[in-house]
Amino acid sequence: MSTLILVTGDTGAGHLKQERRADQVLTFSHRLMTGPVPARGAPEDFFRRRRATCEAEGLCSGSWRFGAEDPGDEISPLRSVWHPLPDMCRAHDRVELWIDPDPNAQLVLVQLLDWLGHRLEIAPRLWLKQAEAALGERRPGDWVFPPRPVDAADVALASRAWAAFGASTPAAWAAMRNDPELHRLAGLRRAVEQSLDQLPDHTGLGATARRILGLIERQGWWTEADGRGEGFSSRHLSDPERCVSPLMQRILRWGERCPLSYFEIGETLCELAAAPVPALTGVTERHFDPDMHHDTERHRRFRESPISLTELGHRLVAGRDDWSLHNPVHRYLGGTRLTNDMLWRWDASQERLLEPRLLP
Repeated sequence: MSTLILVTGDTGAGHLKQERRADQVLTFSHRLMTGPVPARGAPEDFFRRRRATCEAEGLCSGSWRFGAEDPGDEISPLRSVWHPLPDMCRAHDRVELWIDPDPNAQLVLVQLLDWLGHRLEIAPRLWLKQAEAALGERRPGDWVFPPRPVDAADVALASRAWAAFGASTPAAWAAMRNDPELHRLAGLRRAVEQSLDQLPDHTGLGATARRILGLIERQGWWTEADGRGEGFSSRHLSDPERCVSPLMQRILRWGERCPLSYFEIGETLCELAAAPVPALTGVTERHFDPDMHHDTERHRRFRESPISLTELGHRLVAGRDDWSLHNPVHRYLGGTRLTNDMLWRWDASQERLLEPRLLP
C-alpha cells in the first residue's frame, strides 16, 4: 500500500522522510495568517488569484509570504505540487495530513481538507495526524498518537471554517468559536482566537505589534529572563542601545504565543518604523524581505540598528492613541480587507468583534 504524507513544516517533513514513513512527503508551509485569502475560484488557482490581488493593491507579495508561487518560475517547489495535488493523491492508497499545532498550519489544514475532502475518490483515503507539538521539534520516531481517518464531519467543519476565513468581513470567522463541532479539529479554536487577536484593538494595532512595542519600552529587556528562564547577553550592546537582533531573538522565543513567522515579525517591525508617523525609530529598512537578507551589509545594519519608541509609540503602549488616526492601514485578515475607513477591531477583554466606525 502506497502512502502520501502532506506536512506543514520543512523540518517535520525531514524527520518523516528520514523515517521513510511514506512513499512521498510533500510540504505545504505557505503563509495564511497574513495576506489576502481569495474567497472564490478554483482551489488550483488560489496562489495566482492571491498574487493578482496583491499586485493590484500594491501589497507585499514576496515568495516568503505566499509560498514561492511565482508565475514565471516553472521549477517553483510549490508550483510543481499544488496544481497536480489531486492527481498525486489519487495515485496513492493512503493520504496522511501531518499538521503542526500553530495557527497557520491549522489554516493550511482546513484549506486542504476543503479542497481534497469533497472529491469522492480522494476522501476515503484521507487520514489526519494533529501533532501534539511542532513536528520539527520532535525526534524522528517520537510520535505519540497515530493518524486517524478523516470523516465527512471533519470535512464539513473545514469547509465552514475556510469559507468563514475567506469572507469579506470577520463576523463569520469570529462566530466559528461557537461552532458545536469545533472540537473535531483540535487546533482550530486556537487558530481562530489567535488570528482574531491580530485584528487591531482601540490602539489600531494587533496583538503582536502591541507586544513588540511593550517589550521595547521595558528597560533591560535584552537581559531579562524569558518564559523558559533564558536571557540574552548584552555584552555587544552599549547601554542604553537596544538593537533589532536580540529583539527578534526574544520575539521568536515567544513560540506558540506568537502566531506570526520570522518574516512577518520583521515586516511588522519595519511597518511600525517606516510609517508617516512612526512608533519606532532606528530601523534602517522599509521592508523585511529576501532582498535585504541577500545583501550582507544591509542585513548587518538592520540587525545592529538601535531601536527605541517614538512619542507615538509610548502613547500606543499606554493605550492613549490610535495608530490609524496617524497612518494608513491596508492589510488583510483572511478575506477581510482592513483599511482606515473599514477597520474591524477585536476587543480581547470582552472577546467581542467591533464593527468599523464610519469616518466623517
